[in-house]
Amino acid sequence: MITYSKAQTLVNLQSLVEQFEVPHIFFFKATDWIDNKKSVLDDINNSFSSLNNAHEMHLAVRSSAADEDGKYNAKAGEYDSVLNVPLYDHDSLTIAVEKVISSYVNKRDILCDDEIIVQEMVQNTIMSGVVFTHDLNSGAPYFVINYDDISGLTNTVTSGDNEYANRTLYVHRTSADKVRSKRFKVLLNAIVQLEECLGSQFLDVEFAMDEKFKPYLLQVRSISTQSNWNRAISKRVDHVLNGVEKFVNSKFTKQSGIYGDTTIFGQMPDWNPAEMIGRAPRQLAYSLYETLITDHAWRIARKEMGY
Repeated sequence: MITYSKAQTLVNLQSLVEQFEVPHIFFFKATDWIDNKKSVLDDINNSFSSLNNAHEMHLAVRSSAADEDGKYNAKAGEYDSVLNVPLYDHDSLTIAVEKVISSYVNKRDILCDDEIIVQEMVQNTIMSGVVFTHDLNSGAPYFVINYDDISGLTNTVTSGDNEYANRTLYVHRTSADKVRSKRFKVLLNAIVQLEECLGSQFLDVEFAMDEKFKPYLLQVRSISTQSNWNRAISKRVDHVLNGVEKFVNSKFTKQSGIYGDTTIFGQMPDWNPAEMIGRAPRQLAYSLYETLITDHAWRIARKEMGY
């Protein structure tokens, strides 16, 4: 994956992606703003005023700093963004741009390649969030979708300051085609096509989706934690999953001493192990629960209750 700035990457992708839509974007150098902000404001107006909904358009003013989105150092959340800025409110737009530039200055001197993104806000969102195309911490082969499908906002997951910002879906990379939810199927298809465009399967993607299930690409960068991964993790995960599949299939066949031609499993037919020892218990907790309850006690209790 060739490294461009955050802004340059989005502009390049506008004509390449087919399933994502990149909201209209304009970017400029921070030094150009410092030299002549009126000229930049005129350029922003000219860029957006020809769009159909310009009279009611709101903008996102975001960072595209020279030291953001590196291969090994993303600096996610390092610099400010300002959302929902009215296009024709020059005072608010000026304040927003200067807030982003100030967030650069507060960290270090302005660099010649520091840029500012001005982008059309996505309206009527039903879902937004971040997709990692491998597990961020381990590199395991999963699409990890952190999403908010309640608030209607586009920045709750990236900011982490909303009660709906912690929903997560894991989809194994070989099973994306088996997802039945239309919205997640559309999103994953767009992610796979984005990977093909960028020639990389290690992406950190910020997205939004409107009420027609149209996915919008707000940002994409390389996952910066790759150097910490154990490269053997994918084989280990696949080996364990194959073992689990064989185990489950064997347990669903007819079992000696049990009525019926198949086995039905329940999470809490009488007891609630998920509450007592958790969904992923340690071996000691599992063995104690098995010895004290599931080996004998549960069926004795059932008999005494008349089942």
